[in-house]
Amino acid sequence: MQDRRVPDVMFRTRVRDESLGGDNPFRNSFFTLCGPGSRTCAKENVAAPALLLNTTNVETGAQMILSPLYLGQTYALQARALRDLGRYQESIAAVEKAFTDRGTQIAAVIVEPVVGNMGCVPPAAGYLEALRDLTARHGALLIFDEVMTGFRVGPQGAQGLYGVKPDLTTLGKVVGGGMPLGAFGGRRDIMQKIAPLGPVYQAGTLSGNPVAVAAGLATLKLVQAPGFYDRLGTVTKNLVDGLEQAARESNLRFCAQSVGGMFGVYFAARPPHTYAEVMQCDREAFNRFFHAMLTEGVYFAPSAFEAGFVSSAHSVGDIDATVAAARRVFSVMTKG
Repeated sequence: MQDRRVPDVMFRTRVRDESLGGDNPFRNSFFTLCGPGSRTCAKENVAAPALLLNTTNVETGAQMILSPLYLGQTYALQARALRDLGRYQESIAAVEKAFTDRGTQIAAVIVEPVVGNMGCVPPAAGYLEALRDLTARHGALLIFDEVMTGFRVGPQGAQGLYGVKPDLTTLGKVVGGGMPLGAFGGRRDIMQKIAPLGPVYQAGTLSGNPVAVAAGLATLKLVQAPGFYDRLGTVTKNLVDGLEQAARESNLRFCAQSVGGMFGVYFAARPPHTYAEVMQCDREAFNRFFHAMLTEGVYFAPSAFEAGFVSSAHSVGDIDATVAAARRVFSVMTKG
């Protein structure tokens, strides 16, 4: 096997002290496994403004997404959930048409409020607000997939950042400080459909695992430090600005954008806003960039479609070193 040293800077790992925010999902929570750590989480933050009024813990990403979909279908008594695929993400008109064509069949609309599975693409102005209005008018639930944005873009996730409140929210390992834990939650009347109060059964061996919950609680305390999210956003912005400047020096088509601690890099003239635009980016150039940066000791996400994450563990020195490495890589890429 080829001998590779461990990268000096990693933007793919979820460092524990970036994860949870001061406005957290543990208030008024119930856990499928109520260990001492779970009770501490609920007790510790009972007076804090809540991101979620009611939550339940799960143990895998699949459970975390599928469980609220089942819950939404049961609550709305409808047949389908509308996933935020390319055609829906690009235009609110496409969503309106879907409701017009089969609105009685749509139980819920689930979206990444900031898309993190095609880089890092913020919502178009008014898009989330329009989704909130449409779902409310048609009696469907609005579900935010905040697996990536939860506590990365602010203490109340993307819903706090953009001021749009969904009916349900899904969160990933972020609620466990990077440990295997997930959660979903939302309106009390919906969450009361979960057993034993309602007909939707959800359980798992590691759901609400005390070790993972304890790690989440420890992380929660760390990110409550004054200025935590201001610093995180500034450091991330410095990274993307530095990368863009380094690319300009080599006359390379490259752009980057960020939201809070999330960022995306693209080999394109301008940041994409739709799935179609993401697909037009030079993915082969990204592959060369990724491998060259790995050789430089910097580990970005290995796919052009993945978002990157800056954490509080990344120092100004890390960012400067990353930009300097990118400058060298861009120079070589320009020469062919």
